[in-house]
Amino acid sequence: MGASWFVPLARLRQRQPRADEVRAIRRGLRAEHAPSAAERAAADRVLALKLALAAATGAVRACSTCARGKPAERGAYAGGDCCSGRTELVFSADETAALALTGTRARDLVRPTEDQAGCAFRGPVGCSLAVAHRPSICVRYACTTLQRELHQRGRLDAVERLARDLGAALVTFSTARTTQRDDALAEALVRSLTARRSGLTTR
Repeated sequence: MGASWFVPLARLRQRQPRADEVRAIRRGLRAEHAPSAAERAAADRVLALKLALAAATGAVRACSTCARGKPAERGAYAGGDCCSGRTELVFSADETAALALTGTRARDLVRPTEDQAGCAFRGPVGCSLAVAHRPSICVRYACTTLQRELHQRGRLDAVERLARDLGAALVTFSTARTTQRDDALAEALVRSLTARRSGLTTR
């Protein structure tokens, strides 16, 4: 892997944002409401498909060299060009909720000690998170270079099928989560109105 281009001052400035980003994700893991059976089932399917997709993808060369020669943070490390974006965009509320329901805890969010270059978990040798603790988008995304390599290795069809299934599973989870939150809000509103009416009748 190529050496980082960050100067010492930039290194100091990068430490705090990464810590803030990781703290925000940890807060999200703890803030989830009581899940429905549908949410749990959908989250479990998301996890199972992530693991299956990672296994089907297997070891590849593309992800360790794709950022060479790229400008700024993209090229800070030789690989992981697609991981050079913003942490909060991949750790969406739904992705974080699915992680929380499948066992991801604050202690699982291990971050690299090297300079930050995009996502808080991107490091010189790849993602510092185990597959089970990564958002589904990180597992199912495949750039053109990776698709080409998977095709050459005879894996592309299986990977694309699993990626579609994983995307659909996350949509199912998001729908179940929205439904549960809406139902909880409606129940709270009914309780509030009932209590208010009860208070009026006793005056």
